[in-house]
Order: sequence, then structure tokens, then C-alpha cells
Amino acid sequence: MVPTGIDLAQRRVELVDMASSAFAEPFFDESVRAVLAAPSAEGGRPSRITMAIDDWLEREDPPAPQDPAGFIFHVGRCGSTLFSHLLGLANDVVVVKEAATVTRLLHALSWSRASLEVPRTLIHAVLDGASTHQLENLLVAMVHAHTTMSAGAGGEKHSVVLKLQPACAREAHTLLRLFPNTPGVFIYRDFAPAVASMLRAPATSMPKRLIEDRPVLSVRFPTMETMTWRWPTLPRVAAHTWATAVTGVAGLAPGRLHSVTYEEIVNDPFGSLATVAKHLELPLSDRPLVEHEAQFDARGLPTDGHAQPAQRKLADPALAGIFGADLVDAYDELEPVLAKFAGRFAAGRPAPGPGA
Repeated sequence: MVPTGIDLAQRRVELVDMASSAFAEPFFDESVRAVLAAPSAEGGRPSRITMAIDDWLEREDPPAPQDPAGFIFHVGRCGSTLFSHLLGLANDVVVVKEAATVTRLLHALSWSRASLEVPRTLIHAVLDGASTHQLENLLVAMVHAHTTMSAGAGGEKHSVVLKLQPACAREAHTLLRLFPNTPGVFIYRDFAPAVASMLRAPATSMPKRLIEDRPVLSVRFPTMETMTWRWPTLPRVAAHTWATAVTGVAGLAPGRLHSVTYEEIVNDPFGSLATVAKHLELPLSDRPLVEHEAQFDARGLPTDGHAQPAQRKLADPALAGIFGADLVDAYDELEPVLAKFAGRFAAGRPAPGPGA
């Protein structure tokens, strides 16, 4: 059974029998909902249980752990979901896309280092009294649970790649330290088109509690902590999502992290796929890639202006009419970050190493 939810305050974990899932949906939570909505082979509903975290960690005869084949970090709205889908199709791997359990533990780790009072709105996401070491051990167990239990999706043995949420890149160094044999991939898109795409996407409606809580934002988006505090508008949150991802991977050794750009994915999806597969040491499927090209084209790239020139301005008329000066403020606020990292993740260039 695969962990599908975790309540750190209550110290409980939810598990669902995901044996019937190929994890083909765009996000892990959607795969869980699809499994729970479908009847099992016996005609009933899939097994779904909750248990104490300690009991889960100490369960008898757990399966032998399997390290992830790779981690995918990204800035958001950069083709990462579609690329993950393609990676799974062409390489016979399972890509677990933004599992809430792993995300929550990475957030809790950031909180454990912040030494801030936990706001009431976030109390469910913090393991009271747990040390950073204990949280890291729990994170390792959670990642192993996803990779080991998802490896048998559809009754076949697979390698498993974990795709993280954009803000989780702030803990990229933690994941690569805890899994020293697992390489990483970073999917990059330039600031202006990435942020503009976030603001066009319905999913960018940030929960009110995140907009109101400065501690939550400053821990989740470290680049916001050093800025002069102003009301965290949606454009600022989107901008700092991008900046947190970029700065989070910037110090990683190039040998551990391979960067691929949005433009590379759009212009040469299968060439990008082959390069990433080589970095992750994943053999390409014996099936001709042309079999998957129709599926890739059928899904298409998100229709939010991605095909327009890369020099699209952040404060374009359509967005300026909605967000006004907030867009320009977000750009100006992050100008030092943009100046430092402009071009660092350009096509064909390795990710910047330590000291960049």
C-alpha cells in the first residue's frame, strides 16, 4: 500500500492500495482519486486505511527499499508535467508526480530549521517535538515507500522517478544528500514567461491562509524572507515560487543535476528525453519512440501562449489589466536574483555549481 496522506500533528498516515494504478494522471493526488473512484477486481472499493506513523515505520516485513531513479525539480509552468508523462511512456518508468506526503515532509523540514512559532493555520503540517534528524528519517522512509510500492504499478517492475513541487526545490540539497546515488533533473523556464503562465493558470489561486501568513511564506519561499515585507500579492507569490526553485538548485554539483529548458522540451522533446534518460541511467524503451509521439502531440502543450516568442513581457496588456503594477513590482523585487541567474540554465549549459 502506498502512503497517500499524512497528518503530522496527529502522527497518522493514510495508505491506499494503488496496485491497479499506472500513475499516468498529471498529479499523484489525481491518481489516488481515480483509484478510489473505481471498483476493485473483487467488486468492492480499494483498501484504504490510516495508522499511527510509528506503527507504520515499525511494521513487520516491509518490502526492501528501492532508491528513486531520479528527482525532478522545476520552476513551474515549464513543461514538467508533460515531460514527466513522456518520460514514463518512453522509458517504462513510473513518475510519481508531486506526492502530498513527500511535499508535506519537505515543508516540515524547512520549518524545523526556521525556529519560528508555528501559526495556527499550519499546525497540521508540523511534527511537534521532532528533530531535523527524525524528520529526515521519516522522509527517507516515505520516499522509499513511494518508490518501492509504486515500482510494481500495473503488475510490472519499474524504476520510479519522483517529481517535486516547485517550492520543494529549496530542499533539493537535502534530498540529494539523503539519496547520494540518485541524480536530479531541473526543468527551467525564463522568469517572465513562467510567471505569466502561472498567473494565467487557474491553479494559481493561492489559498488565503498562505497569503495572510508571513511566516508560512518566508519559510516556503526563502527569497521572500530577505525582501522588504509588503502584502504578498499573487504575482509576488508566483515570482518567488520561480526564484525559490532556481536558488534552491543553484548550489548543487553539476554531476548530480542535469538542467533542461522549456525551449528544449518544446523544440526537441525526444532529444531532451534521451538526454535526461542517459543522465538518470534509464534505458530507453524497446518500443519505437514514434509510438509515443502521437500521444505527446495529442495532449499538446498547455495553450496559454507558450508558443509565442520568449521575449513576451511580464507586464503584457492582458495581465496588466488584472494585476497592474504588482507584476512590475515582482520583477523589480527579484532583479538581483534574475541578474545572478540569467542565462545560467540556458539550453546546453550545465546547472551552476557551488559558489555560483
